[in-house]
Amino acid sequence: MDEISLKILKALSELKEPAGCGEIGKKADLTVQKVMGKLRSLSKEGLVESPVKGKYVITEKGRSALK
Repeated sequence: MDEISLKILKALSELKEPAGCGEIGKKADLTVQKVMGKLRSLSKEGLVESPVKGKYVITEKGRSALK
């Protein structure tokens, strides 16, 4: 897993509620564009999910990937 993916997962693990790309980017110190591009692949891998349109949370699989 690359550094950007790890930063996104770490940011989501620290946020208490579903977050949008801007909020994730701010927390992970990444641009919104980088976050948006990576979230698609992280979602396909089952590491994040979107319970609300445009908002993301980390899954248990995503938490395991951080360890």
